[in-house]
Amino acid sequence: MKTKSKALIMGFLNFFTLKNKKMEETKFKLIITVTSFFTSIILSSTLGLIQNSVQWSERILVAGILFIVFNLCHLLYLTQRSLSFKVNQYNLCEVLSDYDKILNNIRTYFLEILDNEIGDKDLFVTHFHNEFIDLQKKTHNVARMQELSLDANHFLNTDNVLNAFSGAVEKDWLFTWPIDNDYELFYPHHWMQYFESAVKLVPDGISEIKAILVLNEEELVDLNGLKHLFHFFKTFHSNIQCKYIVRSVFKDVCTADNFVLNYEDCGLYGNKLLYVNEYYSPETIKGKFIKNKSEIDKFRTIFNRFWNSELTKSNPSQETNKILLKDLFNEVDKLFREHKTNNITSS
Repeated sequence: MKTKSKALIMGFLNFFTLKNKKMEETKFKLIITVTSFFTSIILSSTLGLIQNSVQWSERILVAGILFIVFNLCHLLYLTQRSLSFKVNQYNLCEVLSDYDKILNNIRTYFLEILDNEIGDKDLFVTHFHNEFIDLQKKTHNVARMQELSLDANHFLNTDNVLNAFSGAVEKDWLFTWPIDNDYELFYPHHWMQYFESAVKLVPDGISEIKAILVLNEEELVDLNGLKHLFHFFKTFHSNIQCKYIVRSVFKDVCTADNFVLNYEDCGLYGNKLLYVNEYYSPETIKGKFIKNKSEIDKFRTIFNRFWNSELTKSNPSQETNKILLKDLFNEVDKLFREHKTNNITSS
């Protein structure tokens, strides 16, 4: 009975909502029509004041033509809006249709599992029941907070992440890059592929790339790997730039200004997506993707403050010959292999 009453109430609410929307549209059309009518009269009267020779019949004709033109413009606007709405609805239906199929398949398979249930606490049923509850919580939190934490390696989903630029107004990639040595600049190696994919999007897909290298110590600047990295940023493309700062200074500023310290390793993808690293090891990368606008704007402000600060030093490279990606990767890979060989020899 309660369910029927609830459905009846929802029906009435939907009816009045639709009715109110139609009334609003009718009011809008009426206002446009009346405004067009009086604007036409005013403009034709103004024409009569400017040119005394204009007859009343001509004024009425001009007013009529203007009224028709105004309404044709309004009609074109409504047609364009209607077509845009239909296209959006069609695209939405296509997306929802795909996910409806997935959800429907899950329901079908779960019913099969239920048919073979053994007792009230069947292992299979309990397992998926808990999985569904967990998924419900996760989707609820992501929808409300606009944040997604991932344990998986997001570098393997390069296209999905870089796709954020396609819908962004600002298409710059701003990121901080913690560096402890010169032989692991692109380790794990999929970071190499990720970096390459982003660089190749400049300047069409990505307007510019700005990196702040957070060095463990100042002396790293003189190492071969870092020199090649600085040369690359200096010569490859004018829209690809870098600066560097020592980690201890970076952390001191973050602490003083109440910035989150894990901004040491993060990236902003235009004005749509922010990635903040939460945990890193060679085997595991855990991070959080954020769509919340206030968090995105906050990081952009922080990044620009560091970028424009005297504490952040300019690229020291004086190289004039263009360094290609393959040259950079070959040098870094050579250093990585040499380090690995030395470790084996010393052990």
